[in-house]
Order: sequence, then C-alpha cells, then structure tokens
Amino acid sequence: MHALGYVAPTAREAADEFFPGYARAFSKIGKERGWPAVSRADFDALLGPHGALLVGDPETVVAKILRHSEALGGISRMSFQMSVADLPHTRLMRSIELLGTRVAPAVRAADGGRVLLSALREGPELKIQITDDGPEVGDRSRDPEILEAATLVGSQGGLLLVETRADRGTTVTIRLPSPEEGQDVEQRMAAQRMKQPVG
Repeated sequence: MHALGYVAPTAREAADEFFPGYARAFSKIGKERGWPAVSRADFDALLGPHGALLVGDPETVVAKILRHSEALGGISRMSFQMSVADLPHTRLMRSIELLGTRVAPAVRAADGGRVLLSALREGPELKIQITDDGPEVGDRSRDPEILEAATLVGSQGGLLLVETRADRGTTVTIRLPSPEEGQDVEQRMAAQRMKQPVG
C-alpha cells in the first residue's frame, strides 16, 4: 500500500508541519488539472479515521494503518511518502525515527498480539485480568481511561492495577469484593458506602 504520510510527537504538530508543503504541492497540481486550491478544511478531512493521509502522532498513524489493512484484507508492505510536503531534513529524520521505533513495532505486534481475559474468585474477591501480549508501549497507568476506570472500580470497593513489561505486554488486573449471596447491586453499594471513612 502507498500513502502520503508524516509522523510527529503530537497529531497537531504533524498536521501543522505537513499542511503548508502539502497544500502548495497539491494546489499546483490542481491548477494544472482544473481542481480548486487545497484548503485547510480539505486537508483536515483527509486526517480523519477514514481519510487517506497517514499524518499524525504514532498512535493515530498505527490505528489508520491497521484500519486500512483490515479494509483491504491485509497488507504486507507499506510505502510511506513524506517528500510531497517539502519538510526540513531534521523533521523528516524525526519522522523516520518515530516510524522505526513506534509505528512499525506496533503494527507488527498487532498482527501477532493477543488479548487474554480471565476471571476467577480468590477468597472474598473477584479477580479479572486483561492481558495484551503485544509490545510494551510505556506506562499506561496515567492514561485518562485507566484513571477513570480505576475511580469507578474504587467506588465499588475494588482495586485496579496496571503492569507493563517488555517481554509480556500489558496486564490490567481488577479486584472487586465478591457479592454476598442474594445481595443485589444496590445493597452492595449501600454496604460499601457504610464502610468508607467520613471526611
């Protein structure tokens, strides 16, 4: 598969750096072929989840490559053209580094990674584990989604733990108090509120 693309540390940086050169090049081509000049709105539309441009932060670009691969029934090779935007050498080198260190490993791992789910009762607790055995992507324990889930689990008297290891991927463990036999959700929540300290 061939696509125009560019990777920067943030999606905003990538778009703002790539757009001027892209607009110049495609407006020139458009003038020769009778198309209107490229606007920022046109460009931004191509950045969306189903857009043709692979421009963004590493996570955005990985998600789009995987989406395109799924839509096409799988791709075995990706040709990534950055030259159309006429970017400075240092920015191209940074993008190449991000492609090699963040994008390519994540795409490769997506092909072979697995997500495993287990749930079991351990004494007075219910233990749920979700493991993604793909490559380690850094500490995810401060991601907004994880923090929100930890708050929700905590409100039920439980605990959420995140462990990331290069050789094993990421495991999220949720420990919740087991419900008393015959106790419904409202009764459990009321009992939990009674146990929480005041102040």
